Amino acid sequence: MTVQIGILWCTWFAGAWWTRPWRLPYAYRPPSLFASQMRAAGHEVHALICDEDLVASKLDGNPDRLQDGLEIFYVMTHGNFDRQGYQVELNSTQWRPPISGLATLVSSTLSIAIFDTCHLIDSTQNWQALWGKNLGKSLRLILGFEGTVAIDQGAALRGGAFAKELLAGKSFADAWLLAADASIDYDPEYKLAVAIGIGDSAQDAQAILASASLASMPPARQGPTAHFALKR
Repeated sequence: MTVQIGILWCTWFAGAWWTRPWRLPYAYRPPSLFASQMRAAGHEVHALICDEDLVASKLDGNPDRLQDGLEIFYVMTHGNFDRQGYQVELNSTQWRPPISGLATLVSSTLSIAIFDTCHLIDSTQNWQALWGKNLGKSLRLILGFEGTVAIDQGAALRGGAFAKELLAGKSFADAWLLAADASIDYDPEYKLAVAIGIGDSAQDAQAILASASLASMPPARQGPTAHFALKR
């Protein structure tokens, strides 16, 4: 089965709102290494956008959101989590996927979203309620990190390691967790990878964590309410 992939990243930040000096010189590496291995295996890269070309209007516009025509969506940049939920820091704008929505169009094919950033979730808050406000039925897995994650030349190899594990037959959840653990040579607090299964029930979400793989891409949910299962 061939899947459609999109990769996005930001290495620098130009917005007036951005006061921190944290550029991400290696941000291109995880999604690029992932896409390179996946394409070599016969999968298709349909979107590649970075830095000043990566603006929120391409992600939250309706009906032309680029991620809705993909099956796997890999984003690498800074991330934050506050009382409104998860926020992606783009080059000169910001994007809040839980608010603008993911896979909410009826025609969306988006199944797996990888947010290779800090703070995909915050366990001190009700992250399930914040993430569950506006998720479409086709989206079945969100992968990312809890807390602060390391990103340097070596740690950035996790994108290639993720693809390697997937192509070897691992589930998306296990491939992501294994890749992060193997690629980041830091204290455990800097590589808290998480996989979030999304289902019609808690049991269904747990089953997605166990079974969703390249050979078994998960079908869309049936019901209107998203339930979550978390794996670390």
